[in-house]
Amino acid sequence: MKRLLALCLLLCLLVPAGMAATKAPLPKELSSNVGRSFVYAPTKRGTWQSSDPHVAVVTGQGIINFVGAGDAVITHTDTKGKENTLSVTVAPGGEMPAVIQQGIDLALNEWSEAAGQPFPRSNKYTFWLRNAKSTFGWCGAFANYCLDEVGIPMERRSASTLQEDGRPYAAYEAAVPKIWESFTKMDRIAYIPQPGYEVIYGKRGSTPYVHLGLVTAVTDLGGGKYLLETVEGNMDNRILRYSYIYDAMAEDKERNYTALPMEQQTQPDVFKYEPHNKGAWYITCFGQTWY
Repeated sequence: MKRLLALCLLLCLLVPAGMAATKAPLPKELSSNVGRSFVYAPTKRGTWQSSDPHVAVVTGQGIINFVGAGDAVITHTDTKGKENTLSVTVAPGGEMPAVIQQGIDLALNEWSEAAGQPFPRSNKYTFWLRNAKSTFGWCGAFANYCLDEVGIPMERRSASTLQEDGRPYAAYEAAVPKIWESFTKMDRIAYIPQPGYEVIYGKRGSTPYVHLGLVTAVTDLGGGKYLLETVEGNMDNRILRYSYIYDAMAEDKERNYTALPMEQQTQPDVFKYEPHNKGAWYITCFGQTWY
């Protein structure tokens, strides 16, 4: 069942906007864990409803977020009134592995040591990927360098396969589209953040894979909203930290994060509070390095 669901998810996510998805049969049931997500019939119009929002909540785009242990039924009603149901059983999520915290600590130490200074286009993060002097956008290389340094297993995109448990795992890649594809092949795309996850940003009206950061802290604000802290490489050739509010239930998925209220912007020497690129970016998804 897990392999079938992972294949269906990969097919759905790889279909370009405006094209019909492969007519694979919709699953009738699945098992998952708290903190995970599943895209249910994303190319179908209509409405979605959860029988128990304390177990599973579903957005207007058919993204199901598993928020509590238990059982629930997700119902999709298309524009002609036809219903499809998905029975879900959600098990508790795991505790964050110590090695993930080690990766976060290393990334924050890299930020501290850099002290806001710019990096050359060829640096230790670009060298990490190719073991040679090279230049490219290094946001993904920064995050995965930190995870690799603490011993988190990772594979190239071409070797990425379904990961059937929540053990630490990542992608040995730097390009954001390749990292997204790797997590998709692992069945580790989510829309609920956790520390140590990789946050993938898109640009409104353009590509959904323009930048990547590492989530360092998450505060659940309720109602599908989360206060996030991140550390991100290759922002103006620097390592910067950000803090903002993410809305996992936003009806407009391209406007799903906002700045903190001014009275909460208390550490301007640590965090950037303004949305990336003057608000032109959004959060595409999160790559689960664990669950």
